[in-house]
Amino acid sequence: MSVDTTDDYKKIDIEQAEDAEVLENLRSVALSYGNTENGGTIDGTTFSIDFVDSIDPKEFAEMIATANDPWNAFGISTAIASDYQKFVGTLLDPNKPKSNPTKITLEIAPDWIRVYQYESGNQQLVLDFLKAVYEKHEFMAHFPKNQSEK
Repeated sequence: MSVDTTDDYKKIDIEQAEDAEVLENLRSVALSYGNTENGGTIDGTTFSIDFVDSIDPKEFAEMIATANDPWNAFGISTAIASDYQKFVGTLLDPNKPKSNPTKITLEIAPDWIRVYQYESGNQQLVLDFLKAVYEKHEFMAHFPKNQSEK
């Protein structure tokens, strides 16, 4: 089964799920910004991935901070604590090197990663990145349910 549900989250197995299903969930939580008369708005939310086996956050951040395959990510990481890193970067499209990069932010802990991805980005690049992570470190993705799914 590719999807398991709890009260507030859908667990999705990236390896077994159809790409269209994962992309739909990525689009449903993508962050976007808007303007109002009195300021701004933020729509969307984060999702998380929970690792089957613990990782070293610093090693993981260093591993993905390269523009090379399979990561196609470029960015910087900062130690927030001894076992907690923040990675801010972009995902690059290897087939379209001059295309707009897709911004991504990761909060990396030994057992999970919180992912911030943006509506203006290319969710297919996010999916490809998640698949590359899965090849190295098995995980389950947790997406918040929509109101209609609760």
